[in-house]
Amino acid sequence: MPTATAAKTKIAWALNVSIEGGPHYTLAEPTPEVFAYDVIRCEVPAVAGGQNGKQTVAIQPDKLAKSVLFLTISADTYDDGLIYTVDDDSSPERRLDAPHVFLGAGAVALLADPPPQKLAFQSKLSNPVKVQIVIGRKAGAST
Repeated sequence: MPTATAAKTKIAWALNVSIEGGPHYTLAEPTPEVFAYDVIRCEVPAVAGGQNGKQTVAIQPDKLAKSVLFLTISADTYDDGLIYTVDDDSSPERRLDAPHVFLGAGAVALLADPPPQKLAFQSKLSNPVKVQIVIGRKAGAST
């Protein structure tokens, strides 16, 4: 069930990188200013009867170019057997083997341009997987 907020706000984020024997650094800019954000939680069913578990999630209504400035896809389990496609089954399969973070309209366009409207998950795993999607849209995008 999505949780939505429609009020101008900034999304603070940080990525700390520490490479053993190598560089250590933190990235935390830019801070996207969004008009609305949604937090969507769903559960992708386990494989059953030889059929992959499937869950399709509507993530936002707009097809306006550059309207999505922030998108994260995270789960309680990461595995090559957990995949998703964007908008339709003809898009490439993406493996959710780690959190996916898209910061800025350019990064979101790597998934789909215009921004994605739905994600279709499939699981080959023996246990259900809880997925969380956070999406931030700029002013002028639907709320």
